[in-house]
Amino acid sequence: MTIDNFIAEIKADFESFDSVGLIDDLSIYKWANKAVKVFGTNVMELNSEIVNIKNNIGMLPANFFTLYSAFMCSKNSYKVVNSKNTPQLVQMWVEKTYRGHKWESCDTCCTEETEKIVTKKVFVDNYEVEFNYNRLHLLRLGRINNIIQCDNNCLNFRSGSNDEININGETIHTNFSDGDINIVYYGLKQDDDGNSILPDSPKGEVLLYIEYYVKKRIFEKLLSNNDSPNLITMFNYYVRKEESQRGLALTDAKFSKLTPKSFKRLRDNNRVRMSAHENIFPKN
Repeated sequence: MTIDNFIAEIKADFESFDSVGLIDDLSIYKWANKAVKVFGTNVMELNSEIVNIKNNIGMLPANFFTLYSAFMCSKNSYKVVNSKNTPQLVQMWVEKTYRGHKWESCDTCCTEETEKIVTKKVFVDNYEVEFNYNRLHLLRLGRINNIIQCDNNCLNFRSGSNDEININGETIHTNFSDGDINIVYYGLKQDDDGNSILPDSPKGEVLLYIEYYVKKRIFEKLLSNNDSPNLITMFNYYVRKEESQRGLALTDAKFSKLTPKSFKRLRDNNRVRMSAHENIFPKN
């Protein structure tokens, strides 16, 4: 479900409050994104984007959650060509590809310091603009605590580069004034229009938790201006619903990440643990 559809459903549920301007889209958007962060990368996917740095600062993508890698890159060239493959009614979209001397298509990331090239294609109407970036090198995380907004396996933790980045909220700060950074990050999935898609899980428990959390925050905000007994009752109701739903949603989110490969890894780990226990006792 897209965030826009989610907002529309919430406002429909509380039509009486919405009709007098007591519910705003921006608040629902922020609350929904905050609720999602409880589940971490279990409900996120890897995304890639080029961040432009001006005066030592750049804006992170709206769906950014945690950083996996950040490389400085240099614009190499661009070209404009006619595109006969442009879908009807689509005015603009972006496509990015990566090439490197030792890159393999079966790998999910590059781990070797080889020359890499990033190609970013922007399609506008019937025209295709292709930007080429090269000379990628891994940036170093600064002294400011980046742990919260960096994945545990973030490649930048082990970089020795003189070029430095720090993440602060929705922005990325650098010790160089201008340039381009290619970031790979965990974030919510987006549709072709760039709208965030709220995660669904096998049993739908995650989306239900987000709904309860947002509705709780709505009544919390309403209570700040009115202490009506009815509002207090509804606030307490959604507090209880959110608390009881959290455990179900966390379990459901973890199962949404289980693939045949992860089940095999779990089976192999269980065999190792069982073997260790069996070796404690001598065989007759």
